[in-house]
Amino acid sequence: MTLLSFHGRCGRVRYLLESLGPYVVLIALAIAMIALGNGAGRLLSTPSDFRPAPGFWAAVIAFVLGCGLGVWIEIAAQVRRLHDLGQSGWLAALNLVPGVSPLMWLVLALAPGQPHDNVYGSASGGKS
Repeated sequence: MTLLSFHGRCGRVRYLLESLGPYVVLIALAIAMIALGNGAGRLLSTPSDFRPAPGFWAAVIAFVLGCGLGVWIEIAAQVRRLHDLGQSGWLAALNLVPGVSPLMWLVLALAPGQPHDNVYGSASGGKS
């Protein structure tokens, strides 16, 4: 599956969809956790009386697994986007430097890819 793969290239539009898509799913899961947990106010104010609705813990587990999957998808998309720019995927490790991640996301979202084939694969057909 290309979404989880670190091989190949990824154009700008696909990168935007793959890097923002998981966050939409995680927001929906967070809303489900709050709703199933009888509301955020009750969750924060009276932890001893907390009686979640059925499905709350399933939503928590789905959220935690979704976070892990979202991180994997984001890193894979960044590696493939770096490949599209003709760079090594190891540059994605720069995200570990505090403050670099938003700047890197912006550069990857805006920089045009190489219009020709490179060592990471063939050029994408439409907008890179």
